[in-house]
Amino acid sequence: MSYMIQEKIISYKNIKEIRGTLAYWFANAACQVLLGQRECDLAGETYDYLSKVAANLELIRDELERLKKYYHIFDSTRVRDGKSREIKLEDAISILTSPTPQEEFPYAPSDLFLEYGEYLEGFLDTNTLKRKNIFVSNIILSLAVLGAAITFSYSISRENRRIYGYIGYSGLSLAGVSPTDRYFAARRISGIVGEIARHDPPWEAVELAAASVLVKEGLRPSDWDTFEVVEAYSGGKKIIIASYRVSHISALASSINRGFAQGFLELLERYGNKVVKRVADHIARGIYMYSLYRDPQYLHQALRPLMSRNIDDRMRGVMSSWEDVVDMILQLGWSDDR
Repeated sequence: MSYMIQEKIISYKNIKEIRGTLAYWFANAACQVLLGQRECDLAGETYDYLSKVAANLELIRDELERLKKYYHIFDSTRVRDGKSREIKLEDAISILTSPTPQEEFPYAPSDLFLEYGEYLEGFLDTNTLKRKNIFVSNIILSLAVLGAAITFSYSISRENRRIYGYIGYSGLSLAGVSPTDRYFAARRISGIVGEIARHDPPWEAVELAAASVLVKEGLRPSDWDTFEVVEAYSGGKKIIIASYRVSHISALASSINRGFAQGFLELLERYGNKVVKRVADHIARGIYMYSLYRDPQYLHQALRPLMSRNIDDRMRGVMSSWEDVVDMILQLGWSDDR
């Protein structure tokens, strides 16, 4: 019995048909920065948005040039007539900033799709089978490559594998009025998570680090905003998702004030020190529990180590600004600025 090979064409206008794939997740991150829209399929409804994509991309082009030095595993592979080549960040920028971008469809699923049918949150149309020939436009994959570069956060060794981490925040579209504001907000979150990721942080510390960046920037996540971390590694001839974690961080962000956020972020700058890590992790777990139950005992437990003379003496040898950090963090106990 033979099967007819079916084709599926994914253009910029029907990008929502690949919601749930990693490619969409990355493309959406790029659209949030460039267009200030929560979902990229809203922009995909009309090609008129492509001129705004190009114009705003030019505004952050110099910053994006700096990202070329980072190696990560989500450059796309273009396939045509049996030949393939990678689409690097510069290729993606060139396609998206073309005066008259032409949408072409010589693309088969790349590493950005892993295996077609593997998804993050279940949006993918499960009627799309892997045996279909799927062609995805150059514009979509360029957005995805751009989003992968923007969200790349860290590379670490774990269980004899090289793991690559990518950070997403679904409320990024509201982080400032310009694409530059949104770009720097994305990079600040990725940067702080990347700094602590090398030291095996508990998930509570990762969440509190991200929430602290948002609060310090004056952002208050809404109830439906999510903070997401995707980890992947190269498994032979294909890319494999190692983990995907998502959390709603509005309760956590509403539990802290700017002073605490600034102090905690300064503490995380020395996270590689074992004493600092132990204190930071303890605080993070306590604040996380406080955000869930709003029980003051969790807040007191979280902040208690800061008043220990033993820890105080040890920290002074690590942080010259230790007293200022303690003052900022302890203000959380009685400040109404939340």
